[in-house]
Amino acid sequence: MVNVFGRSLTLGVMGALTTGLLWGVAVPLLPMSLNPTAPAQAQTILKKGDRGEAVERLQRQLQQVGVFNGPITGFYGDQTETAVRQFQRSRGLNPDGVAGQHTLNLLAAVLAARNRQPQFQPFGEGSQGDRVGQLQLRLQLLGYLANAPTRNFDQATRSALTQFQRDRGINADGVVGQQTWTAIHSAISASQVRNMQERLRVAGFYRGPINGQLDAPTQQAIESARRLYGVSAAAVLRGSY
Repeated sequence: MVNVFGRSLTLGVMGALTTGLLWGVAVPLLPMSLNPTAPAQAQTILKKGDRGEAVERLQRQLQQVGVFNGPITGFYGDQTETAVRQFQRSRGLNPDGVAGQHTLNLLAAVLAARNRQPQFQPFGEGSQGDRVGQLQLRLQLLGYLANAPTRNFDQATRSALTQFQRDRGINADGVVGQQTWTAIHSAISASQVRNMQERLRVAGFYRGPINGQLDAPTQQAIESARRLYGVSAAAVLRGSY
């Protein structure tokens, strides 16, 4: 450290300054930081009018989450913008139609979570178990099946299911896939079941909680009411007995 003109300078800086002074040139002091901070990584933003592989990937992802049914073109047009808005609304984001980094990250997270879930296993004639029993109970309550649930997927169950599929515009193959399973569950709402449970409780058939679930106690109450009044399970659901 050397004092030059009343200032303390390192030898390296002093040498540069001294050389400049010898030649009559004023040399500015060098910056002291040799490791400037790297610039922040740019955020990905896809918007209407963009083209390319990133847009194509976005369209495929939107298609996978069920909000985009247009062609995969790699062009961010009206359909893509509308699909992005729909996804954003479904996730509580500002529906500006611009696929910013936050929207893209959330879209990827939704797909990753979906891929981790076990896929629905279709079942059909010859199957047995709880799923078959639930299917039969719902078909019975909807008026498609006359017999009480047996938990065995027999010919009568297949015929009832096929008719249900036809009425709902589903491929009538007599097999319970994801679409059919969703449709059979959404056909009877939880509020309908709660109302039925209330009526069955008042009539003395049901003592369980009013939970809107077609569980074993509810099923037993339905069957008891059906036999006593000589009506169908669909009539028990409607309360017409």
